[in-house]
Amino acid sequence: MNKFCIVVLLIACSIPANPQFSLEVNAGVERVSAHLKFFKFIDKNKRWSIYSGNHVAVNYDTGKPGFISANIFAYHFRSGIGISTVLIAGKNGLHPSAGLQYQKTIRSFSFYILATIEPNKFAKQENYFFLVYKHKLSNRMKFVFNNENYISFQKWATIRVFNG
Repeated sequence: MNKFCIVVLLIACSIPANPQFSLEVNAGVERVSAHLKFFKFIDKNKRWSIYSGNHVAVNYDTGKPGFISANIFAYHFRSGIGISTVLIAGKNGLHPSAGLQYQKTIRSFSFYILATIEPNKFAKQENYFFLVYKHKLSNRMKFVFNNENYISFQKWATIRVFNG
């Protein structure tokens, strides 16, 4: 699966546009993790985009690594509303879904909301909310604040919440 993710990333990087990469490294009480994010508009009108978020974590006690990759292919209308297809890959396999999104950038702030439904044996509805603030410190460096929230409804009875 790691080879598949590398191939997808290499193909996405070969499309001419202005790429945006970010790498986060976090060390906590239970684990250390790294999160590589990639976002790119793939056309001149900025209608089609690709997002890939790849997260690797290693637990201190067990030494077992964990990996999850979230990949979004989206079409944006002029109003900021769009449609997307999502593929999440992890230790539990592949999870495709489709959804509606809203993306808006106002000066240094970016807002992104995505609501998806995974048509599987049961309906799984997931909601993502991203708030990003970027401030240019120099020509080579930017300060970035990124807040991600995730809410999942499984079988319409179980709720999982993640705020990272």
